[in-house]
Amino acid sequence: MSPGDAPALLAGYDAVVLPTWFPREGHPGVLVEAMMAGVPVVTTHHMAIPELVSDGVNGLLVTPRDADALARAIQRLAAYPDERFVMGAAHRSRLARHDAAEAAGKLLEMIEPERSREVVNRV
Repeated sequence: MSPGDAPALLAGYDAVVLPTWFPREGHPGVLVEAMMAGVPVVTTHHMAIPELVSDGVNGLLVTPRDADALARAIQRLAAYPDERFVMGAAHRSRLARHDAAEAAGKLLEMIEPERSREVVNRV
């Protein structure tokens, strides 16, 4: 497997489970790759993860180190394939929020509103 192959591999999955509690967790790459693949996730309400995953919208969030809650969340996605499909589609649509070009445009708008309008008008 080479870099960039993960989304295609994950697309064959029903869900991705990442029960992390790593003290310096940011935006785990596997969650972004799951977004690219349109696969819902079960992960923890920890650090920056809720910026990527909204509970019940594009995945399920559980309390870190709560094995029972993790098991219930996995069982929920297994029992309701329609909900899994809807969450996966929502996860895929959220990817645009994390697009580098879009983020750069928003940053430019905050820093130099006049210049950002010039750039947009040229495109």
